[in-house]
Amino acid sequence: MKKKILIYIVIFIIILGISFLQNYINKLFFQQTDSVIALQVGQGDAVLLESDLGARVLVDGGPDNSVVYRLGDYLPLFDMSLDGVFMTHADLDHVLGTIEVMRRYQVKYLFITDFIKDKYLGQLALQEAEKNNVNVVIVNIGDVIDLSGMKISVLWPDESMNYSNANDTSIVIRVDFQYGSVMLTGDASIDIEEKLINIFSNNPEILDVDVLKAGHHGSRTATGPAFVEATSPQFAIISAGLNNKFGHPHMEVIDILNKYNVKIVDNVYQDLQIEFSENGLVVY
Repeated sequence: MKKKILIYIVIFIIILGISFLQNYINKLFFQQTDSVIALQVGQGDAVLLESDLGARVLVDGGPDNSVVYRLGDYLPLFDMSLDGVFMTHADLDHVLGTIEVMRRYQVKYLFITDFIKDKYLGQLALQEAEKNNVNVVIVNIGDVIDLSGMKISVLWPDESMNYSNANDTSIVIRVDFQYGSVMLTGDASIDIEEKLINIFSNNPEILDVDVLKAGHHGSRTATGPAFVEATSPQFAIISAGLNNKFGHPHMEVIDILNKYNVKIVDNVYQDLQIEFSENGLVVY
């Protein structure tokens, strides 16, 4: 009996290994898609970006360690690495999971701002980065990060300004892949959205993207009508927990997105995956 159980376990491990190997080979040699994956981490944010050339970046890590297991569905066992991790701002529901990610995965860069590093969670993240030989990069408006098949433009924050609202120090990034683009705004408010519209008024195409992640989990404090018009996305991602105490997403945001004919997608029940390819955009 014990021998049969052992045989079944070995067979299961072999099948699992073949599955991971097939997934890795497909991505390495055949996959010609770029992916934006809003991981299901409850009431929080954790977005995995993958380029068709193999670059992988995590933007925020959610409120707990569940992001580690969610990442396991997309990263092969023999390549548990990330090119970078962003901590958009110091709220627990965005960054606590990133600390565990640095413990469990090989992370090359930690991207943070000066506004985060002096906060308690920021200090914990910096300590973990030092323990695990993660390079820390302080980003600011105007910075550009070029990775294989992925260009990340930092549109906010401006470290020269003073902020009364910590959410407004959120890192806002535009990510350009070979086949598509996405805007991630953290918890930045409508006030910051309007500042971005003014800053890029001479280059409005910088704000024009295929996919927008609705700010602050679909709160009425973000994703204002002017910003939706400026970004003109095909899809808006809302990352919020089921029956969360904040009532996210707020109906005002849903109405604005509907007004501009933006398709709304979410990760309430499972990971949300958007793939860009030469054939267009597909949502899973």
